[in-house]
Amino acid sequence: MNHNAILRLLAAVLMLAASLPLAAQTINICDRTPEVEAAILAEVGLTEADCAAVPADRMRNIRELYLSVVRTSSLRQGDLDDLLWLQHLHVVGSRLAALPSGIFDDLTLLEWLDLKQQQLAVLPSGIFDKLTALTALELQQNQLAVLPSGIFDKLTALRDLSLRNNQLAGLTAEHALFANLPDGVLLSLSGQTTPPSPPPCQPAGGFPECPSPEPEPEPGPEPGPEPEPGPEPEPPVSPEPDPPVEPEPPADGELAGRIAALEQRLAELERQAALDADERRETDAAHEERLDAIEENMPPRRLRLWMPPPAPEE
Repeated sequence: MNHNAILRLLAAVLMLAASLPLAAQTINICDRTPEVEAAILAEVGLTEADCAAVPADRMRNIRELYLSVVRTSSLRQGDLDDLLWLQHLHVVGSRLAALPSGIFDDLTLLEWLDLKQQQLAVLPSGIFDKLTALTALELQQNQLAVLPSGIFDKLTALRDLSLRNNQLAGLTAEHALFANLPDGVLLSLSGQTTPPSPPPCQPAGGFPECPSPEPEPEPGPEPGPEPEPGPEPEPPVSPEPDPPVEPEPPADGELAGRIAALEQRLAELERQAALDADERRETDAAHEERLDAIEENMPPRRLRLWMPPPAPEE
């Protein structure tokens, strides 16, 4: 059975109960907050003198209620009891600063709850748990800085949730507070400010969330006794460098052999240079003879003198 079918069945049961004779049943509302008492009496068409005996059938037929909160800052436990058919509740004014736990528990058919432009700073945990038919919840323009964990989890029919212009700076749509809201909910979080003093942190899932405690470090092994100091080590002794070894002079016979080899090499170079000079002279003489022969066989050169043409006579 889906949610809408359950709501229809509940409405049918309440209609059946309302059809029973309730004329003799009355409800005393004299001890309720004066603004609530006045609003109920106005809806059922009675005066303040009748507050002790309000017919139950008239109470249950109230569908919409406007509460003008201008002289008190809080409501009392039981102020909204017996309003079983109430669908719209509007709290107007700007002085409401506190709500008692369980004040909405009888409003199981409530569809619209208007609490905007008040001075609410804290909401009791579970205050909305019985409002399973609620589709719109207006909490904008209050002073909310704290939201308990799971406060919206039971609002299975919700379509519009407004938290604009509160003191919930840092709250985002990805927070765990909104994890169980139905798909497609219109969530308004804009215009948040920082509270003047840090609010008390909330358990996991609330806002602001308390930081996780840091795990205590595991104790390590106990240090053993310090070793007794031993004798100081002697500084290392660096070895002295070996003195440089000077090359021994060659023996007299070896030196004479080296000189003889150098003289022989020099004589060979001189002979080679003389041969090279003879070959160059022979080559130059051959070149000269060839040039002479070429000149003798060449025909005599004729010179032609070029003269410019005579200028034409004028």
